Amino acid sequence: MLISVIIPVYNVVPYLRRCVESVLHQTYRSLEIILVDDGSTDESGAICDELTVVDDRIQVIHKLNGGLSDARNAGLALASGEYVVFLDSDDEWLIPDGIEQMMRRLEEKASDILLFKRVDIYPNRQTMMQDYDAEFIRAHSAQEVFERLMLTEQFCMSACFQLLRRDMLMDNHMQFPVGYISEDVDFSCKLWQTAQSVDVLNIDMYGYHHRTNSISTSYSIRSLQSYDKMFTYWKEQIVNHCINHYAIGAFMANLFVSCCYNYLSVAQKNSSEAKQILLKHQNLLNYAASKKSLRMKKVVGLVGIRIGICIFATYGWLKKQYINYKLG
Repeated sequence: MLISVIIPVYNVVPYLRRCVESVLHQTYRSLEIILVDDGSTDESGAICDELTVVDDRIQVIHKLNGGLSDARNAGLALASGEYVVFLDSDDEWLIPDGIEQMMRRLEEKASDILLFKRVDIYPNRQTMMQDYDAEFIRAHSAQEVFERLMLTEQFCMSACFQLLRRDMLMDNHMQFPVGYISEDVDFSCKLWQTAQSVDVLNIDMYGYHHRTNSISTSYSIRSLQSYDKMFTYWKEQIVNHCINHYAIGAFMANLFVSCCYNYLSVAQKNSSEAKQILLKHQNLLNYAASKKSLRMKKVVGLVGIRIGICIFATYGWLKKQYINYKLG
């Protein structure tokens, strides 16, 4: 089976070679590696071209800057593998025979989604994910698995932590929403409503590097504006009873709490708009089902939404300060 590895690239000179080398070191050789240079203004584009000389499995797309979603969509349009996997260019794969292990599993049981685990890498420490319940996952549908992962707060919404059957994506016109921050939220919700089967390998495959200036670690009013659009869309789907609307509602309630945690990270000049967005979507707590969202629902029931937001925002800010202190 040919596997398409899609790597969006934007101004990542210090990390790009490490990322690509982690793919080239895979013992499974039937790979096409698609580097999408999304209008880089540093030497990343030139490095992409140099890497095509190193290995003829590497293809490069140079395009105008359109953001992460647009870059992933461009790579997906070019992909020809039976399965596709996304890898961010400042991260890496940690297990050289990881793809080979996944292929052996897919030969035993083909599935739309094959999950694997990530390792969170900080400057002075690493943290490992808890193992997935493989027995449960292999015995249930994708929708049932999504519900279990969400309720146990083990659901990873990033598109990077799974191998995906390309025909499923193409047949259902799966694309990343362009112009959003946290685009994986929308993509993952649609993916897990579309997929029919899911499998898992509990291998620590993905090295997720946490950087202070990366998109995933920053928070701004644009982040909340993106969540505003996604909350509005998915609330409509919930009301119209889309597939597994209970799990989607619970997932959105979880994300709403996360937005409250990050409220104090928004610039002061945008705090009023940020609060209005949170107040607009407070009814997502009606779908609370996990420990985190049920905790906030209880607090809001006691003190009201405005004070509740302040309490959870303060907790989120203090937690972030503690983590930064621990990281030195």
